[in-house]
Amino acid sequence: MRQWRIKFFASLCLLAFLAGLMLGKLLKPDPAQPARLLQVDMLGPELDLCFSRLPKAAVIDEDGVFAMLFAVEQAEARQGVLSLPEGDAASWRLTPRSDGMQLGIVSLQPLQGRWERVAGMKSCIRVSVSVRR
Repeated sequence: MRQWRIKFFASLCLLAFLAGLMLGKLLKPDPAQPARLLQVDMLGPELDLCFSRLPKAAVIDEDGVFAMLFAVEQAEARQGVLSLPEGDAASWRLTPRSDGMQLGIVSLQPLQGRWERVAGMKSCIRVSVSVRR
């Protein structure tokens, strides 16, 4: 009787473990599928980029030009103008590349940029630029 209980409990543990593995496989995003750009919002001198999940990104901040490269699915090109607090304007363009998307921000004045995750939003990035003094 005691051996029967041990075997029953061990088989329940094994079934629970296998069910957990299957659920984990189903709920985990596919790493081979790249992230997608869902939305772009302009907020004064800031630009919010929302993705299906956070992508790999690289920053290029040289010679007064700020650019970011995102490893995401290609989407249509977008562009706009950011109004900087100093009264200047900066043009931004999001263009597709062979390896993802590139965000470039330029102005007549040298720029410095920074980016951060948007608080409260799981997969959004806020890019802000200002004139380099």
